[in-house]
Amino acid sequence: MHRHHALTRRDAGQTLVEMLTAIAVVTALSAIILPAFANSRRQALVTTEISNLHQAGIGYALYAGDHDGVHIHTTRQLAELKYIQPAILSSELDPTPEGISNVVAAQLRKSLPHCDKPTTYRSSFLSFGQYVCGLESFDEFGERRAAGWLVSVSQTTPGMAAGYLVGVNGTYHRLLTDGAVVVRQTDWLRLKDDPELGTGTVLAWKWLFADRSKDEKLKDAR
Repeated sequence: MHRHHALTRRDAGQTLVEMLTAIAVVTALSAIILPAFANSRRQALVTTEISNLHQAGIGYALYAGDHDGVHIHTTRQLAELKYIQPAILSSELDPTPEGISNVVAAQLRKSLPHCDKPTTYRSSFLSFGQYVCGLESFDEFGERRAAGWLVSVSQTTPGMAAGYLVGVNGTYHRLLTDGAVVVRQTDWLRLKDDPELGTGTVLAWKWLFADRSKDEKLKDAR
């Protein structure tokens, strides 16, 4: 009888060790596999976002082809005229419920009521036409290096004041006028005692749409 109990205790001890070992192995594998899955999912979302930008570029080119080379630089107008589907303007990388473009549109209209109002659909891409609110021509700007008319800044939610975006970090996608999509690093300006923004670094969002030269960066930094 005593021998039987001894075997049972030993077997139970072995089972506990095996269980703890299994838990340790599962935990270690989870630490390796889960980040890989998360990274794979993000890459899939990035690929979808780039594909959507390409589709917007096709709509942009089709409109120009139907209107003697005249371009529209806002997604709102292209969607209203059915050259693009509103669904492609929504990015799952965008953290805002209504879409970053609509967040910026609402902020712009507080000081510039003539600018486009937010759309009824989710919109995640910022357009050059939305930025200038019809007050500036794209023609001269479009001659700049790697000039584009649509960008995705889905990494963070931008605030906006006095023509600047605040809180946009990292890389973003830019749709060029020829339909190509390029990846760019956000380009910051340093402000000193700005009456609205204070002291710090901000992004002049005009420069999301084209590359700046070194001379321009030095000039802006002064």
